[in-house]
Amino acid sequence: MFTPYNEQRADRAKAALEPYIEADGYDCDEEPEHFYVSDLLADLMHLVGREEFTAALRMAEIHYNCELTGKE
Repeated sequence: MFTPYNEQRADRAKAALEPYIEADGYDCDEEPEHFYVSDLLADLMHLVGREEFTAALRMAEIHYNCELTGKE
């Protein structure tokens, strides 16, 4: 279920991703969006380390699934 709240979440994520793309020197239209997401995720893994990143990713999946089903 994709609700307006989930659309707002996606819009916030895009707004957060755009400065990262610019800071990295990419042109936003150069690559598909998932390319930049994977690059950001790799940099976040460098920031917090593999174990912390994996824990955060698991928690993000739980939140995402709850938000899709409306069971927040």
